[in-house]
Amino acid sequence: MAILLYVLGIIGKILLILLCVLLVLLVLLLLVPFRYSADIRKQGDAVGVHARVSWLFRAIWFRFDFIHEGKNTKTSDLRVFGIPVLKLITGRKSGKGRAKTRKQRDGAAGKRKTGTDEASKQETAGKKSAFAQGEGKENSAPAKLEPGKKTHTEEEAERRMREGAKKKPTVRPGERAEKAQGGPEVRVFHRRQPGLAERLSARIMAFAGKVKRAVKKIFSNLTEACGKIRQWNTYLHSEQFRDAFRVIKDQGIPLLRHVLPRKAEGTVEFGMEDPADTGELLGAAAMFFALIPEDLRIVPDFTQRKLEADVTLRGHMILLPVLVRTLRIFLNKNVKTLIRVIRKKNPDAASEHKSSGQDQKRNSNRED
Repeated sequence: MAILLYVLGIIGKILLILLCVLLVLLVLLLLVPFRYSADIRKQGDAVGVHARVSWLFRAIWFRFDFIHEGKNTKTSDLRVFGIPVLKLITGRKSGKGRAKTRKQRDGAAGKRKTGTDEASKQETAGKKSAFAQGEGKENSAPAKLEPGKKTHTEEEAERRMREGAKKKPTVRPGERAEKAQGGPEVRVFHRRQPGLAERLSARIMAFAGKVKRAVKKIFSNLTEACGKIRQWNTYLHSEQFRDAFRVIKDQGIPLLRHVLPRKAEGTVEFGMEDPADTGELLGAAAMFFALIPEDLRIVPDFTQRKLEADVTLRGHMILLPVLVRTLRIFLNKNVKTLIRVIRKKNPDAASEHKSSGQDQKRNSNRED
């Protein structure tokens, strides 16, 4: 009994140590910032993007490189405590792939060998059967019919001809029975051709029907569109939408500020074929000059079409505030209603959700 208690105590201590280690890792994951950096280069047709993400003094480190110079080149690397995880995974997969191709190659060689053996066997069997058939033809003689005796097909043809001669054609109203020379009567139906006035009236009636259907369809589409506009207007001015928009604004703007790069420096040069288009694009970018860092310069070129960049981005983010603000957004009931409305593209989803919630409250009150 003492030994059992001793073993259980050791197991409990091990589990407690593992739990403490998991808690420490969870706290580190939530509080230690993730640091990232990106270098973007574009000169002519050449494009280069180099991204880095690290955590806990590079205990976990990820790198991604993309280079476009005539062809696309992508490279990536993941290291955990200095161990190249992606290289180990790809090496293991390549080893398995080589073993699989070797097995397939051996299986294909075996199939070719068995196929040649079967082909030779079939060839010898065919020769034997051909020789046996030749001997049988020499020994057998063709069967002769007795004189005056008819075959089965000739008797069947005569019977069908007799039955056809006995049947008389029936003449329906509007048809006329004619008899060809030396043959049976044939039914011929003569339809009266419509006149010019009848054809014109039929076309006019068909055109009028098409116009009527088109007008009805247009009016139905207009009424449906007006109804949709009224529904959207009602929802956009409702208290539900205002509360959802307020929550998204209060939580989303600080979340973006926390996630976006803290430092951006470099130069972006752009130009359009028409200098007027370059000026309009520069005016649109001027609306966001307050959000653009001071070290990031935007240079317009009014002489040629151009897009070149040499930008470096650096930042960091902590996972805990990101999770808290994200949960505050998506757990809000009005935000859930807004997501449901956008997904279904129908403002009635908000009223349906509200009515279902009221019904549930009434049922719970009745049960109480």
